[in-house]
Amino acid sequence: IDLDFLQNDEETIQEFFENLPEEDENSTPSHDSIIERFETASKFPNIKVAKDGLIYNINGSKTFVCGGAYSVDKYYRIQMGRNWFSDEQPSDETKQLAESNLEKASWKVEYVLTHTCPIGFEPTELFLGFLDQSTVDKTTEIWLRKIEMNLNYNHWYFGHFHGDRNINDKTSI
Repeated sequence: IDLDFLQNDEETIQEFFENLPEEDENSTPSHDSIIERFETASKFPNIKVAKDGLIYNINGSKTFVCGGAYSVDKYYRIQMGRNWFSDEQPSDETKQLAESNLEKASWKVEYVLTHTCPIGFEPTELFLGFLDQSTVDKTTEIWLRKIEMNLNYNHWYFGHFHGDRNINDKTSI
């Protein structure tokens, strides 16, 4: 993923985001519709979108990629009429694709890039104090833990919790 567009001026970036697909009461733009906008944006030719569940060769290293996580602000977004994506977590089909691709790779990759992390690696100090954690859907984190326990990898990177540190010697946020 090349984020060179972040080096563009603020006005250009604002224009880009203002031109994302509109939603109405009968439809919510899927991640794919936003990705399509990214892929066709001539002002940002360096953006590459990785497909969930695939393994990429990045500079000679096998890299497994999978996005998705539960939005803890889901009900707030819905109540305020803001974007919320019903497909925010990996579907069963995506999970099957991911596991199939990892099986083909003999469960060995150098790097893992995911949005959230396996359960147990969560940086609990970054949890929102006012939020009852029992209301948070952790199915993606539980599934990623299953992946992590079977996978031989060098390092796992994730960003969902907006931190910047090592969780352990093989995992970073």
